[in-house]
Amino acid sequence: MSQLIMIETKLQCRFCKTDLTPEQVFDSSGVCWPNQHWISFECLNCHREAKIEIEKTQVSIGDIDGAPGPCFFPDSTVRLRGLKIKWEWWGVEIHYADRMWRVKSKSTKRVATKSNAVDD
Repeated sequence: MSQLIMIETKLQCRFCKTDLTPEQVFDSSGVCWPNQHWISFECLNCHREAKIEIEKTQVSIGDIDGAPGPCFFPDSTVRLRGLKIKWEWWGVEIHYADRMWRVKSKSTKRVATKSNAVDD
């Protein structure tokens, strides 16, 4: 008998608990911290700013704490097949589900740019 394994692909806002797709989170991203792999975004429902952390194919919504050193505390986590991330000094480039997002570093003080299709 084979076992069915379901992979959850929705994240939850840490404040209002609204289910959000990864695309919705990436669409509403603001700035990033490339050295920490963190990105800010605004929840589409409650409009509060939250943070995500991206490591390889794992995306987490959570909170950051700066004492005694910066660390991330995840509340909601998903693994995304096909997620590709490229962290650079200027920010991050995210490829997922045939879309691409560029999020500028907080130090560049620019907002995210989005693309609906990825050109190979």
